[in-house]
Amino acid sequence: MATNALRALWAEPRPTNAPDRGPWDWALVAALVGWSVVEVVLRQNLVLHQDLAPGPLLLLTTVAVLGPLLWRRTHPFVAVVVSFGTLTIVDSVRILTGSQGALLDSISAALILAYALFRWGSGREAASGLGVILVWLPITHVADHMSLWARVAGYGFFLFAAALGAAIRYRTRIRIRDIDQAKAREREQLARELHDTVAHHVSGIAIQAQAGRAIAASQV
Repeated sequence: MATNALRALWAEPRPTNAPDRGPWDWALVAALVGWSVVEVVLRQNLVLHQDLAPGPLLLLTTVAVLGPLLWRRTHPFVAVVVSFGTLTIVDSVRILTGSQGALLDSISAALILAYALFRWGSGREAASGLGVILVWLPITHVADHMSLWARVAGYGFFLFAAALGAAIRYRTRIRIRDIDQAKAREREQLARELHDTVAHHVSGIAIQAQAGRAIAASQV
C-alpha cells in the first residue's frame, strides 16, 4: 500500500493550469528586496551590527534566494535548487570560516518556494526539491547555532508549507473534476433532450405522412 502510494506520488504530473509570472510576482520580489535593504540599513545602525554579515554580500545572497520566486509556478524545482542551493553554499562557508554573521530575516520568504514546489511541481520535482530543502535545514541550524526548539520549528514550518501546497493542489483538482463532471452531465442531458425533440418531430412527420396517404387513398 505504502509503496503504491509513493509510486503514485512519484509519477504525479505537473498541474496544467499553472499561471505564468505577472506584475504581482515582480511586486512581491521587489517588496522583499526593499525589505532586505531596509533591514540591512537598520541593523547596521543598531547595536546588532557586529552580528551581521557584510551588506553587499547580504543583498547578493538575498537576490539569489528570493529572485527565483518569479519562477516558482513555472519552474518550481529549479527555483528551489537555486534558492536553497545558494543558502546551502553560504551557510557551509559560514561554518567552515567560523563566521558569525547572520543572514537577513527577509530570507524566510523562501518558505513560499516550499509551498509552490508541492502546489505546482510534479511528483518527482516535489520529492527531489524537498530533499534539497532537508539537506539545507541541518546545515543552517549548525551555522546559526539554533536551539532544539528552533530546529523543530524550522522543520515544522517548511513541512507545513509543503503540506499546504499539496492540500490546495488536490483540492483544486477535485474542484476541477467536479466541474468537468457537471459539464458532462449537462451535455448528456442536452443530448437526451435533443434526441427526444428530434424523435418527437420525426414521429409527428411519420403520422402526418400516414394521414396524408390515408386521405389520398380515400379521395381516389
